[in-house]
Amino acid sequence: MFSGWNLINNGAYVFATQGVNMLVNVFFGVVYNASRSIAMTVNGAVQGFVSNFTVAFSPQITKSYAAGDAAYAVHLANRGTKFTWLMMYVFIVPVCMEAETLLRLWLGEVPELAPLFLRFAMFESLAVSSGQTLFKLIQADGHIKNYTICAAITAGLIFPLVWLAFYAGAPVWAAYLIFIIDFLLLNIVRFYVLRRLMAFSVRIFLKECIVPCMIVSITSFILPVMVAYYMEEGIIRFFVNGTISVVWTCTCCVLFGLTKSERAFFGDKAYSIIAVR
Repeated sequence: MFSGWNLINNGAYVFATQGVNMLVNVFFGVVYNASRSIAMTVNGAVQGFVSNFTVAFSPQITKSYAAGDAAYAVHLANRGTKFTWLMMYVFIVPVCMEAETLLRLWLGEVPELAPLFLRFAMFESLAVSSGQTLFKLIQADGHIKNYTICAAITAGLIFPLVWLAFYAGAPVWAAYLIFIIDFLLLNIVRFYVLRRLMAFSVRIFLKECIVPCMIVSITSFILPVMVAYYMEEGIIRFFVNGTISVVWTCTCCVLFGLTKSERAFFGDKAYSIIAVR
């Protein structure tokens, strides 16, 4: 039964993604679908890397909840959401700043709107990844029927909404906006379900996770945007701004995204790795 509900959930996601590809092909042609495929390839590599990090939280959440320590399981889910968001931004900032050059180095000839699609695809991945540890927390409880129904309905709305948008004359990139907004709103469904299953505080989640993530999201673009403004686009700017973007975003994550205890923890881990080498 558990796997059956998960199958419905995964099926709704596949319908949302592949269904949108079909609509893009029908309304705009294969050229834009090719651009979407390129963006999804790059985004898939990034999302796969981040997902491996997210999966590490799953057994700890399940183990803590099964042991009766629901409060710690919630704490792990909140922390996992924040860490996933921050890690995604380490990739989002450099890719968004230098998407054109990145694709040019990779493909030579860049398809129309491919850089824009790649930028949207990164935020689409962020929207999907942002609630994964909350979903793991729901799975740990085991009562996923109501969530799966709500999640399937929410994800299932993407196809008709995109169809209506395209039918009304919306640009091709509107599909990304609908997808991003829909999956961010899916977190509200997760909040509702979690509040019914356990002592989950939305206020604490917003304070400990969303607020620091929003601060990092804003500050991490400041320096890279300045570099992009004063430097001419090209290979030199790609490497310079790419490096600055990663270093600056990591700095913002440490300063604004992590608590004092989390900074101390990562500092100790980094020191132990360096000491061993």
